[in-house]
Amino acid sequence: MALRKDIGRDCSGVAAIEFAVLAPVFVLILIGIAAYGIYFSAISSLQELTADAARASVAGVSATERETIVTTYVAQSSPQYQLLQGHPITVTTAPFPGDPTRYSVTLRTDISDLPLQMSSGIIPMPSAVIQRTAVVRIGGY
Repeated sequence: MALRKDIGRDCSGVAAIEFAVLAPVFVLILIGIAAYGIYFSAISSLQELTADAARASVAGVSATERETIVTTYVAQSSPQYQLLQGHPITVTTAPFPGDPTRYSVTLRTDISDLPLQMSSGIIPMPSAVIQRTAVVRIGGY
């Protein structure tokens, strides 16, 4: 009878059980933080590259020259962004619809092979194809 009372009051091993329950949840939270951090950093890098390419396009006189400037700028500058290295970037340029004094630059890339992006089966992740657009005013004011 005394053995039965001791088993009910014995607290040894409680920490191990708590760890076994909480550790997987904690690890998933850490993986999620890292995965989303990488994702948002890649988006930020693409947005910065898009804005810089749009600003560079202001130097062009014609739409063809602007497109060439943007394409060249993206090809030369994208290796400086660690998370965009090795990812093909699709460049789309066009005058802004409805306003000929504005020019639109859109960059699109697939980041599905970035670290922790492949953990999308465990953690719900947004689309691996990211696209950013920047619009600048061309010519004088």
